[in-house]
Amino acid sequence: MRPSRTLPLALSLAVRRKSGPTAKLTTPGAACASVLRRVAALVSVVAVFVPHPSRAQPADTLELQWERESFNALPLIWASYLLATSWGEVWVIDTGERAVFRWSAMGEELPRVGGLGAGPGEYYRPSLLIEMDGDSVGVWDRSQQRISFFGRDGEFLSVRIIPLAMGAHGFGRAMSLRGDTVLAITMTNPGLQPAPRDHQAVLWRFVGTGRADSLFAMRDESVLTVRHDAGLTRFRAPYNGRAYAFFQDDGSVVLGHGEDSALLVLDERGREIRRVELDLPPPLALTRAYRDHFSDSLRLGLEAERASRGAGAPAAALAALQESDRRWLRNLEFPDYHPRYTDAFQDATGSLWLRMAAPPGAEHVEWRAYDHMTGDHLRSAFLPNGAFLDTTTADGSAFFVAVADEIGRSRLVKYGR
Repeated sequence: MRPSRTLPLALSLAVRRKSGPTAKLTTPGAACASVLRRVAALVSVVAVFVPHPSRAQPADTLELQWERESFNALPLIWASYLLATSWGEVWVIDTGERAVFRWSAMGEELPRVGGLGAGPGEYYRPSLLIEMDGDSVGVWDRSQQRISFFGRDGEFLSVRIIPLAMGAHGFGRAMSLRGDTVLAITMTNPGLQPAPRDHQAVLWRFVGTGRADSLFAMRDESVLTVRHDAGLTRFRAPYNGRAYAFFQDDGSVVLGHGEDSALLVLDERGREIRRVELDLPPPLALTRAYRDHFSDSLRLGLEAERASRGAGAPAAALAALQESDRRWLRNLEFPDYHPRYTDAFQDATGSLWLRMAAPPGAEHVEWRAYDHMTGDHLRSAFLPNGAFLDTTTADGSAFFVAVADEIGRSRLVKYGR
């Protein structure tokens, strides 16, 4: 069974397999020449996989398979979540468009999944994709606190209400689903409003009651609860770093967050099994450039979402929404530290990938793969800064990535291994 995963990475050009820590740019066959010329005009960086220095093995590098810059002749507005399904498709949430898109393994755009609204198979703010048992995908709607399930063909199957106090901030993505069990990290002070500097993280497990093919609520079993005094976490700003939770095949749960250098492994009852230390780079020094970048990232996200929400709205309503966003940014308490890493996902082989923090303006950012059992650093990927590699195919043979430009517009790229 492929590991459950919750969270996102990125790349950007074509390279072939080569020994050593570097990779040489190559030219594929004539069939790909036009694609590569278009890619070369857009990006001028090479994604390189290098082994950990202690491991005597050739580097894994990536070769471009296909690229999709746009849908409906426009770039993706804000690609926020990707999922490569076990049947070969890739599903993408576009936060700016508030839509779920599908592509085939060959890059063919397929019909969209669901639509905007409150009815069956509809959503307002999709933020997470979860594959269920190889035959359906759940779309988490953080506005309506529910998961809608769609079949392989994108047709609506069922919906489950999950009343979590997850608010509207980024940690709403820290959720995993297995069978009728939902694993989620929530905050004691949710929401985008300025908040106390210390947040208590609580891990909940909800077990479904009722038929799987009908609408039903989830009841709180309160069996997986990890509090601050148990050593899980301190969150000092809702967007700084990334929290994550992953189910493992042995029934255990792996927890982590961007401020800590360790993983916490729990059993099915929420009891700590072990704490695994990770080999992370030293924390970066805080700079004014980082604070400005932090603010700009939030502003761009708000603008993209406001453009979508305000489409067709009266001018007065749009002005009120804009003023609300400005007021929130003015009152936001900025971080006084760098997170150790800013993103995480678990690939098809079980390796845990963490996106290391990088200073603003850095050309590349390092993604590190770790063994979650031992904490060993297995390999690294140096990728364009600002892009994220989010998901792998079920056999781990390919990566799907979203590459964002300087104003947040995204394109979808597939790389083979």
